[in-house]
Amino acid sequence: MGEVRHTIRVGPDDKTIKADEGESLITALASSGILLRSDCGGKGRCGKCRVRIRDRETGHARSALACRTPVETDLRVEIPDASRLAPEVLQKDRLAPADGVRLPLVRTPLPADHDCGLAVDLGTTTIAVYLCDLVQGGVAASASVKNPQALFGADVMSRITAVSERPERLNPLRQLAVEAVEQTAGVLCRTAGTDPERIRQMTVVGNPTMIHLFIGRNPAPLGIFPYQPAFTAENRLMGGDLKFRFLKNAVIYTLPLVSGFVGSDAVAGALAVDLPGAADGTMLVDVGTNGEVLLKAPEGILATSCATGPAFEGAAISHGMSATRGAIDDVKILGDTVRWRAIGDASDRPLGICGSGVLSATAALLSAGVAGPDGRFRTEPFPHARLQREEGKWHFTLATADAAGSDDPIRFTQTDIRAVQLAKGALRTGIDILCEESGIDAPERLLLAGAFGAYMDKMDALRIGMFPPMPPDQISVAGNAAGIGAVMALLDDDARKAASVMASAIRVVELSAHSGFQDRFISALSFPEESPLPS
Repeated sequence: MGEVRHTIRVGPDDKTIKADEGESLITALASSGILLRSDCGGKGRCGKCRVRIRDRETGHARSALACRTPVETDLRVEIPDASRLAPEVLQKDRLAPADGVRLPLVRTPLPADHDCGLAVDLGTTTIAVYLCDLVQGGVAASASVKNPQALFGADVMSRITAVSERPERLNPLRQLAVEAVEQTAGVLCRTAGTDPERIRQMTVVGNPTMIHLFIGRNPAPLGIFPYQPAFTAENRLMGGDLKFRFLKNAVIYTLPLVSGFVGSDAVAGALAVDLPGAADGTMLVDVGTNGEVLLKAPEGILATSCATGPAFEGAAISHGMSATRGAIDDVKILGDTVRWRAIGDASDRPLGICGSGVLSATAALLSAGVAGPDGRFRTEPFPHARLQREEGKWHFTLATADAAGSDDPIRFTQTDIRAVQLAKGALRTGIDILCEESGIDAPERLLLAGAFGAYMDKMDALRIGMFPPMPPDQISVAGNAAGIGAVMALLDDDARKAASVMASAIRVVELSAHSGFQDRFISALSFPEESPLPS
């Protein structure tokens, strides 16, 4: 960066920051704690970091992408709510009972002399942190926040590429995760009335890329064949090794990985629901940015990873956003009437659509006949009143500009449907191939894990063919199973050791190497003609 520095006034925060000459606006803002969305990793493709730059002399404002705007003069910048990387998310940290597992909640404030620990589920999109009482056991407080690494892209491949192209990005990516965990831990300690210095231990789970980045190991090998991680075993480090400040004396364990794509979050989830002891045919599915599927079979546990991408996290969608206030999470189409529900108060105007809303909108479009089994909008003979064409591209208006809390209407496009097809097709292919490998037609029981799994409507999931046709009562929510497993491993050394034993015994099925993968995947892209519920 050059020696010249410019002043940026940021609204509506009324905050003034400094930036180096030539530095990108999105980086300058991030350096001052103002995080914008960057689903494409700053390549200027997603349009989610759009801001308004106001001319200091005329007062006129122009729209610009922060990732493509170099700071070359003093600026006045206004940031729309829809462009911010919201720190709050729907409660991924909530510990709903998972297949009979119950974790006691400790009353706050914690006894002043009790040592504490942190269990961390380091997700690609969301980080969940649990403050636990190491003396009497249980969770004292918890919170979930957006993973600020999203500045470098919404999915793991974007972050792998970011480091592969510029290795010096490894430390900033690591530091973003470390600071997010430490700041959240500070908030939890204040909530529980305890001193952060009492935190003695931390257990961290996540997919292989997130764990590599967290401990400062280059994840580049995970992005190229044969996709081998630098390690799979449990790591033991000190907080100071990872540049934690007030947690520098905490002992940190990262649970073992299984392969380059099946991580310690999957191991923790299996631990939480006691998958080794479950009935044969029990399947655990975590529908995240990196979809993971585990199946209890007679010969043991089979696992695979599906490249679902970030569509079901609200990314890679035209008006997608995180599951925060203002996000549409439910859609119904009744004739020409479109009804939606947004997170927050009834008076809140919608800003975009989150993952559960994406699923709901797709199911609604199919059920209303607006989209067909091939995923294409049905424009003949008479398109739906909300279906319009601009610049040769069709889109469906979910919320008009008058109803939306933004300058533009909230739309669902043909490209968005395609992203859903790719995501659900990848997941369904993984489910079907694991069933084939174990000699069964379909899962006997399906446990949905993760933040998206906790909030999705299973009827919508069945409608779009995400899961095999099965009675809805055979599908249940396991809550944030990875977080529950991380808590269990933190509070019980035997559970942590059991995780290592289980990880080494899991058999990984590589989808890309499976002989039937391509045909199954192409078939899984289609949507069912009608709701595929068994008779």
